Amino acid sequence: MEENNPLRYAGTRWQIRFCSYEGVEEYAVNELQKIVQSFLPYVIQTTPLREDTLPADSHLILVGIPTQNHILAQMLEQCGLPMPEKPEAFTLACTTHPNYPGLRCLLLAGNDPNGVLYAVQELGKKLANTIPVQGIAHPVDIHARRAVLDNLPDFKIHDYPRFQNRGLWTWGYVIHDYRGYLDHMARLKMNMLVTWNDTPPLNYARVREYA
Repeated sequence: MEENNPLRYAGTRWQIRFCSYEGVEEYAVNELQKIVQSFLPYVIQTTPLREDTLPADSHLILVGIPTQNHILAQMLEQCGLPMPEKPEAFTLACTTHPNYPGLRCLLLAGNDPNGVLYAVQELGKKLANTIPVQGIAHPVDIHARRAVLDNLPDFKIHDYPRFQNRGLWTWGYVIHDYRGYLDHMARLKMNMLVTWNDTPPLNYARVREYA
């Protein structure tokens, strides 16, 4: 079957395994998928993290709260990485797979859902700094971007917010795209938005729900 239908893009592939797909973590997984997908010519497989789904032939990206998933917790321990323990803390690391030396692992662990999201945003920032410089007139070289991800060097980041509340105050009626506004706030690791309106907008329940 493999000989008759060879992979269009050869080589070791990446796969994403997530601990939870609810609330803020759903948003974090979606953001992670978009970030990583922008570096790959193939569609990255994204599925729940269970022992029976861990492949032995793929690079892995594991994301979630380790206290709620023993597989992620065990992987952090095997790689000698600290557990995120403070509110909104996260551990982000790229390392060799502890069980398969020829494979790579990206680990994104949060103490809580916000910590998971901040690990994803930190990875996005780090990868953005590695994108090959190209002229405006040249198309994106997705194969060069794939090489960046495949050859990402070892690193580890363990961080947490120093201030409990981090946010913005704004006139509400000037926000024409509240989803984009809140997305940008999330990328800046903010967690509080105060809007001033003369009268509550009709869609404010949706704004609050999205936030």
